[in-house]
Amino acid sequence: MKCLVVEDDDLLVSVLHDHLEDLRHQVTIASTIKDAMRCMRTDHYDLLLIDFHLPDGDTVSVSEYAGMFQPGIMTILLTGTSAFPNGEHKVLAPCIDWVLRKPVRLEDLSALVSYVEEQNTSIRVPHGVI
Repeated sequence: MKCLVVEDDDLLVSVLHDHLEDLRHQVTIASTIKDAMRCMRTDHYDLLLIDFHLPDGDTVSVSEYAGMFQPGIMTILLTGTSAFPNGEHKVLAPCIDWVLRKPVRLEDLSALVSYVEEQNTSIRVPHGVI
């Protein structure tokens, strides 16, 4: 599975990259919204992991772009904030499928990645907050 990780924390990037590669996925890293958009213009991804806040803004726009131009992509928002505590992301940012709280538990990430792999990516199903 092809994964795009959009995160500016170098340590977390390293952990996510290594973990996803250990699960035998192809991983591309972007540290800014601009880089993420460039990556999505030139390649297709199955999974998008995005940090909520980056130096050049919040990444809701990245999830919206992915939802329009990356058919079947599933998006996991990574956040250290209390944003979307009750699933409000489904109304405010409907292209975000899941929210994972930082610090990210690799067990939770692995479960979601496994779920994405098992799904027919052409069918969007309701998701929640972990």
